[in-house]
Amino acid sequence: MRIDIVGISKTFGRFVALDDIHLTISQGELVALLGPSGSGKTTLLRIIAGLDWPDPGRGQILFDGRDVTYQPVARRQIGFVFQHYALFRHMTVFENVAFGLRMQRRRLGLKKSAITERVNALLHLVQLEHFRDRYPHQLSGGQRQRVALARALAVEPQVLLLDEPFGALDARVRRQLRAWLRKLHDEIGLTSVFVTHDQDEALELADRVVVMNEGRIEQIGTPDEVYNNPNSPFVTEFIGSVNRFRGYRQGGRILFGTRSVIDQRHEAVVFVRPHEFTVTRFACGEGFWARIVRSQTVGSQVRIWLEAESGESFIAEIDRNQWDELSANPGSDVFVSPREIRCFDLKASPVTVHPAQKVSA
Repeated sequence: MRIDIVGISKTFGRFVALDDIHLTISQGELVALLGPSGSGKTTLLRIIAGLDWPDPGRGQILFDGRDVTYQPVARRQIGFVFQHYALFRHMTVFENVAFGLRMQRRRLGLKKSAITERVNALLHLVQLEHFRDRYPHQLSGGQRQRVALARALAVEPQVLLLDEPFGALDARVRRQLRAWLRKLHDEIGLTSVFVTHDQDEALELADRVVVMNEGRIEQIGTPDEVYNNPNSPFVTEFIGSVNRFRGYRQGGRILFGTRSVIDQRHEAVVFVRPHEFTVTRFACGEGFWARIVRSQTVGSQVRIWLEAESGESFIAEIDRNQWDELSANPGSDVFVSPREIRCFDLKASPVTVHPAQKVSA
């Protein structure tokens, strides 16, 4: 099912939760609504679901071109998965999954044998067929979330909505379930929308990422697009680890990290990701001097905390072999050269500078 979100706005008193949101989600697409707390992503999901409504006359929700803006949730053919599972504690796994089917048995014209067959098929799909007679308290968090997903799929929804589906789980289980959910989505092909504040989750799972901030959409794109070509300082800082510097333009050069006085007429903000620095003990090409504050080895990488000539703190990440060759310690001065930077003039569009085009750092 295709979803069209047309000019949706929502306020709570004086607080603007959503401000003129336009978004199209294609049939079979898996879309992430990504943003910090208060960005409006959960409010938008609830309006898609029919659990909330936009301000009167302020937008429409269309399912395959059909206006469902004020239709109740029961008529939207959606499956909803909550962060905290919302399972019935007094029911077994089988009974939890069968609940929605039994409630709609007459409308769907289902026989008891058909319900049993469908529930067993879903438990097999989510790899819980051997847990059908257990109760929620006898399951792990990851298993309970899979039960919640099976229950949402039981009524054969046209749209699957997930609100922070892995937020209550530990990091290892989240990683496992992300891979499992992506595989499941590819198998069943449902149009799916999930809310998250976890950038890794969005980048790993989604076909497209919708980055939201203060009730507005900052950027829509594939995971590669929003990571490699962010269109604003907010998106640049929110997606992935990045260092921020004050800088300014001087002719065709971008200066930052040095003791140079900022020219406020051409002031800019400059971003460099930690892995995009080259670190040496001698001046080499375009760059600036910095002092090592501390370092930490993380597997094959070494993370270095530094202080630039400008007094700004930042982080560089280099290969462990390169660190050994550097032979540096806290207090050592090193020369850092950015291989790629992202520069935003404070009143202009972003500029990504690649090695072949590099202007002065």
